Amino acid sequence: MKHQSFEQWLETIGDIDLPIFDQEIQTLLNELERQSEIYWNVPAEVGEFFYKLIVKLRPKRLMEVGTSNGYSAIRMGLALKQNPAIHVDGDAGVGAQESAGKLFTIESHGGRFELAAANIRRAGLTDFVVQIKGHAPEIFHSDENLKVGNFDLLFFDGIKKQHVDFLEQGIGLLKDGGVLIADNVTSHWKDMEAFVRRVEEMGVFEGRTLEIGDGVYVGIKKGGEASL
Repeated sequence: MKHQSFEQWLETIGDIDLPIFDQEIQTLLNELERQSEIYWNVPAEVGEFFYKLIVKLRPKRLMEVGTSNGYSAIRMGLALKQNPAIHVDGDAGVGAQESAGKLFTIESHGGRFELAAANIRRAGLTDFVVQIKGHAPEIFHSDENLKVGNFDLLFFDGIKKQHVDFLEQGIGLLKDGGVLIADNVTSHWKDMEAFVRRVEEMGVFEGRTLEIGDGVYVGIKKGGEASL
């Protein structure tokens, strides 16, 4: 984010156009949005923000805490699918390709895990979304896909009172320039205040709570660029 303020960076995300999804995908999104109060999904406007953010960033590694029925994972997965494969140099040879980014999403509840699995398959996103069954933050350092870190984006949407633990255990997994997101900051302020204060105390993020949905904190970890 060199030579660019956080607010200017946000404006560039707003400039991204939303696609017109095919009928099958749009039907699925509509169904999941109608279930939002049952499964605590992010609102549609937040899902759309996620899509724009990921198209802008072209991240390679993302982690979500709290899959629920898979709505936010699908929104992010659709953006990953939209992004072209990432070209890399090095040992693979100049011009070699890696696959597009991957989202690792964590859910501890068996029923919601299986429901999300069905929805992610229905969306055709199994190449872009990897489900992990377990409890955060303990699983951060035990699962092979997670403990290597180097994440470009962390999204916390689990039990609100545990967000400080997610932050303290997860910050080392987020690379410099990576993006931290947390939902329900406004709607659950009583439980989320400690998280916001801890973020501020750490002094390593530039960001704020956006007035979309139920209040979404977005911050960039200092020391790198939020651009891939």
